[in-house]
Amino acid sequence: MCWYEPVRVSPRRRKRCCDNQIEGLSLQMTTNEGCELPPGCPIIFDDILTKNSRDICCYEHEGMIEIRKVGTYMIDWDVMISDSSGECASFALEVDDQIQSCSTLPLKVGQVVGQALIEVDQVPACIRLINNTGCDVQLSKFSPVANLRIVTVE
Repeated sequence: MCWYEPVRVSPRRRKRCCDNQIEGLSLQMTTNEGCELPPGCPIIFDDILTKNSRDICCYEHEGMIEIRKVGTYMIDWDVMISDSSGECASFALEVDDQIQSCSTLPLKVGQVVGQALIEVDQVPACIRLINNTGCDVQLSKFSPVANLRIVTVE
């Protein structure tokens, strides 16, 4: 038995409610043989999982992502590292050559995760996920090695 009356939404109103679309980009680094990533070097994403925005581009061979539209973006990432890298691993989100957000190795050995909410007010904005550790970091031999997702926030 229902104690409330369901609210009926007209087709016209339903259409307007669904006009907002999530735009973004999802990347993965899959090919790796446990290489070492020197300090300051970017993760090179080699697989675009999803892309539903013309305003976000990925330059796979450079490890750079370019945002071409002013706005707010939610970015999250994870990087799998070898246990031999110890507890010193740190990765940073670099926007236009300035570090915006840093993540360090948590208690769970082998995975570094991070996230950032950034405001892009000048375009194009260039983003990279870099090794922010003072030493080389051994990336995992297992795939996927790294993931990064960018979503527009409205």
